[in-house]
Amino acid sequence: MHMFCFIYLCIDYRQHLFYCCIGAKDIEYKAASMLTKRKGSTFPITIHTMEAELKFHLSDKNTGQELFDMVCRTIGLREHWYFDIEFQDRDHYRFWLKRNKKVIDQLSAGKSSQPVQLTHIHCSFLVKFYPEDVSEELIQDITQHLFFLQVKQDIVSEHIYCAPEASVLLASYAVQAKFGDYDDKTFIPGSLQIESLLPQTVIDQYQMTSEMWEERIKIWYADHKGLSREDAEKEFLKIAQDLEMFGYCYFHIKNARNSDVSLGVNSLGLHIFKPENKLVPVVSFAWSEISHIAHTDKKFKVKTLERNHSDDLTFFSRDLQVNNSMFELCQGNHLLYKQRRIPDTLEVQQMKAQAKEQRINRQQEKARLHKEQELRSILEHEKEVMVTRINQLELELELTRENLRRSEETVELLGQKSDLIEQENQLLREKSAEAEAEMGRVKNTAIKTEEEKLVVEQRAKDAELLASRILEDSEQRAQEMERLIQELEKAKEAELIAKKKLTSMANLYPQLSGATDAEIDYLTTDMTQLKLAVEQENLTFMERSESIQAQLKNLKSDMDMLKVEDKLTHLDRLHDENVQRGDTKYQTLQKTASGSTKSRVAFFEEL
Repeated sequence: MHMFCFIYLCIDYRQHLFYCCIGAKDIEYKAASMLTKRKGSTFPITIHTMEAELKFHLSDKNTGQELFDMVCRTIGLREHWYFDIEFQDRDHYRFWLKRNKKVIDQLSAGKSSQPVQLTHIHCSFLVKFYPEDVSEELIQDITQHLFFLQVKQDIVSEHIYCAPEASVLLASYAVQAKFGDYDDKTFIPGSLQIESLLPQTVIDQYQMTSEMWEERIKIWYADHKGLSREDAEKEFLKIAQDLEMFGYCYFHIKNARNSDVSLGVNSLGLHIFKPENKLVPVVSFAWSEISHIAHTDKKFKVKTLERNHSDDLTFFSRDLQVNNSMFELCQGNHLLYKQRRIPDTLEVQQMKAQAKEQRINRQQEKARLHKEQELRSILEHEKEVMVTRINQLELELELTRENLRRSEETVELLGQKSDLIEQENQLLREKSAEAEAEMGRVKNTAIKTEEEKLVVEQRAKDAELLASRILEDSEQRAQEMERLIQELEKAKEAELIAKKKLTSMANLYPQLSGATDAEIDYLTTDMTQLKLAVEQENLTFMERSESIQAQLKNLKSDMDMLKVEDKLTHLDRLHDENVQRGDTKYQTLQKTASGSTKSRVAFFEEL
């Protein structure tokens, strides 16, 4: 990382602070001879924020404060104490714009003989100070959004080291903030731009395709359902602020023994690092034990609260060009540390009240939308059930119609069969009568011979047998007739039932539509459960936070199988050592700030 990189420190910057900490470097300006302009002319300037470009026209009399105020008004930013405008002078050094000096004079500063081209002036509007706790101290949504965008960019560009598993988790929150809730029906595979979500070194360290990275991000992304953009960005920042390099700005310095070390400045104090290790400081000095800071040329003197001046911390910068930037960041963070420990100003109190009201309104709107989504889900489910039931009823209706048609055919066939049986019975009765008459004639006929007698007897027996069979057949047909009559009655009853069922189905559809209207009327009821919903939401956030570490461990174990050891960076190995020791960022700071001020100053001087 470059010796004067800007990771833009974490601190709560109060409104009057910028009057105390202004300036980039104290050098003589030779604007009049170096500018390609005429007196009284205007020039265009482009301010790059993290999500937009703002174009202004300035006169040669406009100061840095006037430009800064124009930017804040344009984007609707009231928490301006966190931000500043960064510019590049003619020697290609990047500095913060001085508020009390003319913009044109600062842009023309430097030793280069090349004139300033007033048609191509670009500056950046960036976070300069971070709060100690992003979840508690950031008030406006626009402030949080700008923080989120800058931290995300710093992680992807590797200005802030982030472990692979944490990178995936943070990427999932970034996707949630950008696209909203995950929907499996509308999600398009390949739509996530992995290069804009993960650091390139993380991508290179694993034998994983873009699809595999996307799948792992998507698993976390789906778990964030219900988070608004503001909530997703806040969760992102809450996790990011625990990264080891978050909130630091590093400078190369030397101690009294001329040893090269790195100075890390953040919202909690001054921290000394070995040049090869920017994750773990070796000694720290909290702002609470520092009285004030002064510098002369390259020499910096940090006066502590100890009475003995031998306990003061002294170090030397390696580059005069960044002296004022380093001094400004130290002085600003020190003042902010004290500002956070006094009551809020009236403006801050007003902003917090407005933010609280907006947050409540947003929670109410979220609860209402959640209620509507639940009701819509219930109605859609009921609609599916109704459609299924209607399809079943239509099928039953068709079967009933078919049964009715068959019943009518059966009734007709039974009627015809009944008529045939009646005709057959009539014929049988006639044959029976003829047989009885024949028996009478045979008995009355004189039998002349024995043979004739036998013949007659045989005929008589045959006639009796025939009569018996006719009688039995007649009885069977009578029973069959009785059975057919019963079946005919049942068929008529079935036909009547089918007609009634057909009539009831015709009246079913108005009832179904009426039920839907009754459910929709529920949308207009008063949501009296808002408080419970908000409490449940907070509980959900707490449970999610408690499970993050366990999920990160599982993700790390899963990804370690695909890791390419040869691609690990020096910072990766240092981070793994910290994890194995069980050290966190804040535990390390407590250790390095322990002991007396005198002993820590002595330790620094012996490095």
